Amino acid sequence: MRVLVKILLVLLALYAGLLVFVYFYQSHLIFYPEPLDRNRKLSFPGNFSENILALGSGESIHFLEFRSPSPKQVILYFHGNAGNLASWGELASQISERTNSDVWIMDYPGFGKSSPRLPKNEKVLLEMGRALIERIRDARPGLPLYLYGRSIGSGVASALARSEKVEGLILEAPYTSLRALAKRLYPLVPGFVLRFDLDNTRLADSPEPRELLIIHGTDDEIIPFSFGETLALRLAERTQFMTIQGGHHNDLAEFPEYWGRLQAFFLSRPQP
Repeated sequence: MRVLVKILLVLLALYAGLLVFVYFYQSHLIFYPEPLDRNRKLSFPGNFSENILALGSGESIHFLEFRSPSPKQVILYFHGNAGNLASWGELASQISERTNSDVWIMDYPGFGKSSPRLPKNEKVLLEMGRALIERIRDARPGLPLYLYGRSIGSGVASALARSEKVEGLILEAPYTSLRALAKRLYPLVPGFVLRFDLDNTRLADSPEPRELLIIHGTDDEIIPFSFGETLALRLAERTQFMTIQGGHHNDLAEFPEYWGRLQAFFLSRPQP
């Protein structure tokens, strides 16, 4: 009996240690950043510029602005949890060209040329997003603003869309909530340990935004298709749901229907 008690105590201590580790180091478990040399100049097709935005917290955000010759809207794009603008910029350039949009895309703290410290909670991400939204509205007054969140970025985009009065929202490969995804990937870790409250289902409690497009591949190996499907059903009255048969987590833009439906989404919106 004493041996059994000792074993249980050791297991409990190990489990407690695991929870402490997850709580303090979860940013490193969620994000997989790739830094860039500050002196490196990025190159992409089209008309674009590199910029640094200083935040009130002392952090700085590196972002790219792709300009369309006659933009009908501005898209603020929140990318996934890996890479940096050196790899994401190509997609942003294509979206700008194919949808006749100005596209702004940033690197999260810890990524690329942004401040090196990873975000410790959702508040940091939302502060960054709001600052860039303000910058966009100053630079492109009168143009409709759309938020586009991919994967981890879907939670950031949807949280901002509920409060920032944007024209519409696009979510690609979204989760219902980060807690639900974590429970699926790490069933032994309780949800209360998470410091990131990224919950896309909260869109159901808000009248904003009025127009949504959800895109998900049926063979997504990272965020299951069922997550996007569940979210689309909960928001059915104002949501278009793009199902890409055979689509995985990182290849949806390789399917022709992706571009067709994305273009149609913007063409169906009232234009200025």
